[in-house]
Amino acid sequence: MKALLQAVKAELQAGMTGLRTIDIFITPHTNLIPAGTQFPAIGIKDGSIKRAELMGGDSLDKEMKVTLIPYVKVYPGEKSIIGSGVFKGVLDVVEGIHEILDDNLLGIEGVEAAFCGDENESEMFGNPEDGLQRKIITYTYEKRSER
Repeated sequence: MKALLQAVKAELQAGMTGLRTIDIFITPHTNLIPAGTQFPAIGIKDGSIKRAELMGGDSLDKEMKVTLIPYVKVYPGEKSIIGSGVFKGVLDVVEGIHEILDDNLLGIEGVEAAFCGDENESEMFGNPEDGLQRKIITYTYEKRSER
């Protein structure tokens, strides 16, 4: 999982436009945003791991989940969702994530599949004065390794 989180972070930092690299971060909780973060931003959180032994214990399959939490500032009207020529909406950030991570095996040995199987609806986040909109999405990585 450590290598997976670091690879996801590196890919997003290299590929996302309009975000500072420091604003793409691994977080210990989906509700924690580091001090000094500017928006848009993306939190990366480790998720569940399902393990299965195959071929009498000679192989191990892992299904590893990574949660991504893109955040944007709330703007008047629909801009925080859809965006505008000036502002990235939360759906713009999610689309950028998909362009980078869909089917991207991240160069990790044994990873055979990478896909986003779950997207929550976008929601306002934090206190009203924080003015943030977020959308939680979950990527699943399937990895097979020999023992």
